Amino acid sequence: MPARKYSTDAERKAARRAQSAARYAANGKKRNADRAAYFAAYRAANREKAAAWRAANQEKLTAYQAAYYAENREKIAAKGKSWRAANPEYAAAAKAAWRAANPEKQAAYQAANREKSAAYYATYYVANRDKLAAYYAANREKYAAQKKAWRAANPEKQAAYQAAYRAANPEKMAEYRAANAEKMAEYRAANAEKLAATYAAWRAVNPEKCAAGQARRRARFHNVTHVPYVDAEVFDRDDYYCQHCGIKTNRDGNYRSHRAYPNKDHIVPISQGGHDALYNLQTLCKSCNASKRDRSDHIAKSRRSAA
Repeated sequence: MPARKYSTDAERKAARRAQSAARYAANGKKRNADRAAYFAAYRAANREKAAAWRAANQEKLTAYQAAYYAENREKIAAKGKSWRAANPEYAAAAKAAWRAANPEKQAAYQAANREKSAAYYATYYVANRDKLAAYYAANREKYAAQKKAWRAANPEKQAAYQAAYRAANPEKMAEYRAANAEKMAEYRAANAEKLAATYAAWRAVNPEKCAAGQARRRARFHNVTHVPYVDAEVFDRDDYYCQHCGIKTNRDGNYRSHRAYPNKDHIVPISQGGHDALYNLQTLCKSCNASKRDRSDHIAKSRRSAA
């Protein structure tokens, strides 16, 4: 009886595995290449057949893919991460193309994961601060061009963001203005016409805000109390009646030169220490306001009675 080559089954199996590994090392690349060529040829020859099968078995295929992804999530994520690291330009182009083709899906994802994304980016920024600073310094012009293009395409979002930032950071804004006063003055001098046109357009669109700003500045100039209000509050309180002659004023048509156009008047003029607040305001018609001028209300009424 011939002697056994292996004393145990474990040794025999280990030897076979070693032989298989040696054969694969010698012929693995050729075998993989032959297999890839075979499957490529098969797919090319059966493309329509495969498409028809997928169309007929969409639900089955979707369920299988979902189950496979659930079971192999980490494996798939690691494979995708390594692929993106090896193909950064292609991955970035594919990502940009998908975003351009699916803006609604992108917006929905961002809205549903806003807090998650903010937390991720905050953590990433802290962990990669130096790396990001170096990248930004090396691509400053590129980032500046991107920001400029975004601001041009989204003027309303940009204006809303700036307004919110200014409202939330008044101290930072004051420090910035103090530190850049000369620079800002030079810019205003170099762009006087452009700024004048911008301010004129803003005033035309925002007359109430413009009036409120003028009221604040005037109150500061005379060093009197200013309590925010809008002109309509004065007119509505007085039901648009002139508090001197009693006629019903009318703002329809915006005829500012008309005698019955309502005017906001300070009972005690600001120049005499009167406060810029609703309790020191009244409605007058244009004629009565012109005759009152900068007199106190009781003086104007006494002169009117004497006349």
